[in-house]
Amino acid sequence: MFIAPNSYIDYAFLLDHYSSLVDDMNEWLKTHTPEKDSIGVYADDEPVNKFLSTTTNFVESWTTHEEYEHRNDWKSIPVFFEKVWNEKDFPRFSEHGKKLKGLRQLIINFIAPHGKITLHTDVDNWAKMTQDWGCKCEGYSLIATLKSGMKNSNEETVGTRIRNIKTGADTWAYPLENEFVCFDGLNYNHAITNNTKEWRISAVFDIDKEKFNSNYIKTDKQVCESFKNVD
Repeated sequence: MFIAPNSYIDYAFLLDHYSSLVDDMNEWLKTHTPEKDSIGVYADDEPVNKFLSTTTNFVESWTTHEEYEHRNDWKSIPVFFEKVWNEKDFPRFSEHGKKLKGLRQLIINFIAPHGKITLHTDVDNWAKMTQDWGCKCEGYSLIATLKSGMKNSNEETVGTRIRNIKTGADTWAYPLENEFVCFDGLNYNHAITNNTKEWRISAVFDIDKEKFNSNYIKTDKQVCESFKNVD
């Protein structure tokens, strides 16, 4: 189920300070690479670079042959994980992110060129947040695309797929750089594909569902909203 991004009650505040996240990400990329300086979500091995500026145990176990085949496609670094802000790598945004209502976790995801995140739900992820916070955590994922090899959404080369578990029907969204999508990854299967030569980089804000306006949640459209003031 896609959800209107502006149904998040702090969406305007997030947009006001989104450029600081972009700035922090660009600074990180000057001295780091996804290949060497991020954690493989499905990978069994330790990162190549033993001197990561931050570490995380945000790791999932692959359960299907397809996940195994693409286990090296999905990497991540934490911005806000286990209730701790990564102020070393994201100093600008951390200052503002601490004020976001209902934020449970913020992860930067990297998808390799011609890679994918295979179809899955976020049951384990939200269970981990429930453990971290000591209370039941359920919510939605608001995702900003920071970098993408897709320059026109009509290309349909970098996409987010939501599958209705009951009907098997798929709905796709093709957000460009600095566009947002939001969905219920806890209760709906979803996957992301990157059929370009560049790394796809996104920021995943996992937010308590109580911080969304229920009048604007459900949508059949492939909703994405742009923040146009970021170069």
